[in-house]
Amino acid sequence: MSGKYRAFFDILTGFFLGGSTVKIYYESINTDEDSGSFIFRQNKKKIDEICASHENLKVGKSERLISGQSGKKVDAVMNHEVFKFGQPHRFPEMLHYKNHVIAYDTARKIPLWVAEHLSKEKLTAVDMQAERSKSSFQPDPNIPEKFQAKNEDYYKSGWTRGHMAPAGDNKFDQESMNETFFLSNILPQNFENNANFWYRMEVFCRNLTKQFSDVYVISGPLWLPCQQDGKKIVQYEVIGENNVAVPTHLFKIILATNSTTNAACMAAFEVPNQPITYKKSLTDFQIPLQKLEKDSGFSFFEKTEKFKTKNLCEVAGCKLMSKDAMEVVMLRRQLGNAQNIEQLDQVWNKMDKEHSLDGSFSVLYEKRLKELQQKTEPA
Repeated sequence: MSGKYRAFFDILTGFFLGGSTVKIYYESINTDEDSGSFIFRQNKKKIDEICASHENLKVGKSERLISGQSGKKVDAVMNHEVFKFGQPHRFPEMLHYKNHVIAYDTARKIPLWVAEHLSKEKLTAVDMQAERSKSSFQPDPNIPEKFQAKNEDYYKSGWTRGHMAPAGDNKFDQESMNETFFLSNILPQNFENNANFWYRMEVFCRNLTKQFSDVYVISGPLWLPCQQDGKKIVQYEVIGENNVAVPTHLFKIILATNSTTNAACMAAFEVPNQPITYKKSLTDFQIPLQKLEKDSGFSFFEKTEKFKTKNLCEVAGCKLMSKDAMEVVMLRRQLGNAQNIEQLDQVWNKMDKEHSLDGSFSVLYEKRLKELQQKTEPA
C-alpha cells in the first residue's frame, strides 16, 4: 500500500474503528515502508495522538516499539553511537558441560543457577568409573581470571565449598564429575547444611529416577530480605580476596517426567543456608513456583505450561533419608576420608565399638587401606 493510501487508511482506522484496532494495526505495520513520506509521518503523528488518548494503549508503548521494529532498526539500536567502544556485558552468560549447564554470576563469583538431568541409566550404569578422590576443586578455566573464585577464598572462611550439581550425580563419567568441581559450580555453604539436609535433598532427587524416567533439577543461591528495625534488609557476607558472595538461602526446583506420558510433577524449595535439624521435613521448605521465580528473577520450565503439572510432593512423598540412614552415610564418609593408615585404624576401632557394622563396612575399610598403602609405597 502506498504512503498516500495508507495515510487515509490510518486516519479512518483511528477515528472509526477505535484505539484498540489502531493498537493492533500500528504494531503490525512495516514501519520501514514509506517511512520518509510526509503523509506517513503526519498520520503516524495522528495515530500516536490516538494511542495517547486511550488508557489501554499507554501502557507498554516502549515495549511495543522495540518488539515491532524491523531487523534494520534493531541493528541501528545495537550500533548506537553510545556503544562505539563496546556494549556492557557479563561474560560468559552460560557454561555448558557434559552433564550440567551453569549461568554464572561474574560479580558474586558463584553460579546464578545450575541445571542438570538425571536418569536411571546414568545413575546405575554398569561401568561406574568416576571416583571423587580423583577430582579436585579448581577455578573454572572457561571464566576470565578477574571473574573467578579461588580456593583460597574459602580457606578458613567458615564456609564449605557446596556443589550445586552434585558430584554424586556424575559417577558414570570421570570428566563429568571433574567438571562439578570447577568453582563455577560451587558456592559458600554452611557445613551442616551441606553435609546433611542438602545432601539428603540430593539423594532424594537421585531416588526419583526409580519412579520417573527423567528428572530435571535446577539449583542455585538466593539473597532474601530479613527484618531489622522495622525495615527489610538484604545482608550477606562475602569471603576471600575475590569477595565471593555467601547466599542467605539456596533453592532447588525439581521436574520429574515419564517418557511414556505427558504427565509431569514439579516442586520448588527455598532452604536457609544454615543448619537444619531432623525435625524439619522437605515439605516445610516447599514454596509456590511463582514465589521462587519472583525471588530469583528467573522463569523456570516454561514449556510445562502445555500440560498439567502435579505437585511432586503429593505424588512422590518428598521424604528425605532418615537420621539412622544418614548416620550410616556419615560413618562411610569417615572411613573414605581417612588421610593415613593410622587415622583409618582409629576411625575403624571407634566405629566398631560404638556401632553394629555390617560386612559392607569391612569391604570399605579394606579398600581404603589398600589405597593408603599404595600412597605410602616408594615409587
